[in-house]
Amino acid sequence: MQKFLLVGSISCLLLTAGCVSKSSSIPNVGTPDIPFSTTATVDVLGPAQGISSGGVLFGFIPIGCENKSGSSGGYITDPITKAAIYNAIESVPGADALISPRYKSDTISYIIYKKRTVAVKGKAIRYNTNVK
Repeated sequence: MQKFLLVGSISCLLLTAGCVSKSSSIPNVGTPDIPFSTTATVDVLGPAQGISSGGVLFGFIPIGCENKSGSSGGYITDPITKAAIYNAIESVPGADALISPRYKSDTISYIIYKKRTVAVKGKAIRYNTNVK
């Protein structure tokens, strides 16, 4: 009976032990290498903020992630960051994209589960195609 309690206690301790990490970044965001010509300009609408969170079980099974994608001019593959960008763009009525994004990521890692929360701040813009 004591061995069972000892093994159960150690198992619970290992499953609930975890790490917490935080990071902030200003990504190397450039314009895509696609040649285009246009007379369009942009209107800066103001500051935008968005938050998204989600988790991963066993390193590959997403849990609670939003399926959204927004444009910030870079090549971002993380679905949680994409959803945070989308939420930031949607926070400003009439916005089309986000420029000068800054990301703050909080991660809580357990042995079999990792939860991330990403906050994005930037400037919301609207494409103005009426300018000649």
